[in-house]
Amino acid sequence: MKSENDHDTREQRDLFIPALIVFSILYLAQTGFVGFFLIDWQHLNSLVFFFGFEIIFIGIAYDITESIFSLFSQPRKTPSLTLIEEYPRVALLMTICDDSNPSRWKTLFQEYPYYDVFILDDSSDPGEKSLIDQSGYTVIRRPEKQAFKAGNLNHWLTKYGDLYKYFVVLDSDSLIPSDFVKRMVLFAEHPANEKIAIFQSCIYPVDAKTIFSKVLGSMAQLRFYIIDRFANRTGLVLSWGHNQMIRMCAIQHVNGYCESITPEDTGLSLALSQIGYSTRLVNIISFDTDPSNIFSFTRRITRWAGQTAEVFSLPWNGASLRLKLLLCYHLYTYTIHNIYLSLLIYTAWGFDSRGMSPITLIEFINSNMQVLWVWTLVLVELSLLWLFQFLLRIYLGYRSGISIKNFLNHMLLATALHSFTGLSINISILKGLSGRKMNFSPTNQKGITLAKQPLYFAKDVVFWLFISGIVLSGMSLRNTLLFFGLNGLWILFWTVSPITLLVFHRDQLA
Repeated sequence: MKSENDHDTREQRDLFIPALIVFSILYLAQTGFVGFFLIDWQHLNSLVFFFGFEIIFIGIAYDITESIFSLFSQPRKTPSLTLIEEYPRVALLMTICDDSNPSRWKTLFQEYPYYDVFILDDSSDPGEKSLIDQSGYTVIRRPEKQAFKAGNLNHWLTKYGDLYKYFVVLDSDSLIPSDFVKRMVLFAEHPANEKIAIFQSCIYPVDAKTIFSKVLGSMAQLRFYIIDRFANRTGLVLSWGHNQMIRMCAIQHVNGYCESITPEDTGLSLALSQIGYSTRLVNIISFDTDPSNIFSFTRRITRWAGQTAEVFSLPWNGASLRLKLLLCYHLYTYTIHNIYLSLLIYTAWGFDSRGMSPITLIEFINSNMQVLWVWTLVLVELSLLWLFQFLLRIYLGYRSGISIKNFLNHMLLATALHSFTGLSINISILKGLSGRKMNFSPTNQKGITLAKQPLYFAKDVVFWLFISGIVLSGMSLRNTLLFFGLNGLWILFWTVSPITLLVFHRDQLA
């Protein structure tokens, strides 16, 4: 058994506490600055904006902390062996539910002596079952389909778990290199990694056939650049549910996957953290597919949002504090758009600037500077902060190999997606918090094209029209000055979202 040489100790240092300190300093500095200059207990407007900004500052402080650490820290280098004397048995599990992808089956061959491939099939369609039976691999079906993917995996664990030391979880669209298992085992067998239960590969999008999916996946390099230097160094990594290898003794210690919620991956991460195990992103690249259109994306993002909310029904006693904070932040990111929209509507209708042009406004500010300089200072500071945040991301994108064109294209698409999916995300979160399980439907469902999408998504369009109407009518009838400045730019991106989405779907409209 041979090991790689020792890594620089600075690269192995846990950065959670330093990151928490930097986040706290940024957040408290913003709170103190805006609280000192903005809040006036005698005016409702200042109170509304102060508490709204307090919530928004959480995301800004986290984003800047993440960017700063990604800028100055090195990637986490998990130690691995270079050679092992005795290869442990490994199982490859591909989970399928009416979304088989035969082109992936031939890629399951591994340059490893002791491995077996199982297809865990939950399909209902007879044609799918017949096709899967011709795969050449061992197909496992369960008599009763309960608990979605968690139940499917637990069924296999009960029957075969004792035969293997590790198992790899793959989705139907997963693509792994031929040395995937061997390299994963070299990580898992290193003595320094004995408390790592889940070895997560870096999943890049592949087979992007539409403009939408190409733009959506164009930030993968930046994403892993940041995760490797921040999340991996601070222990803020959850299981992603696929393209990963799991230590069998660890999952058996927690009695398998939690079946009371649909996000089996997050539930497993929490359960494992309660007994001292962690998840680690390792430098092994694998692939899957991104949503091909807005409707597939909406299915995925609403499922993720609802599943995040579901996790809050679990008992978190003994779970890692950092994972608890991370899950709270995930829920925050799914709901923060409501604060932005609320403040925007309040600004549009709560202030009356009729008859005042930008030039008149400047003259008014100059003549009343003793009163208005505080608000002006706060707005300037916030604008500079957001600009700094934006430029930091562009620079990190540049360092990770992302062109400015791709960065801006992705930003436009992301803005349009946020405007379109807001209502569906809210509904999904409310369902999750109320105890209802999410529908575990495939992201890129077979036979569904852009022209055949269900009317279910019409509510998202109606919601966008409703919110846009409220904001634009308030701007036109009350606060015309919102048409100018950074707010006006963001509102412009919001209102042209349908056009933006059409542009990124232009190859699918025929």
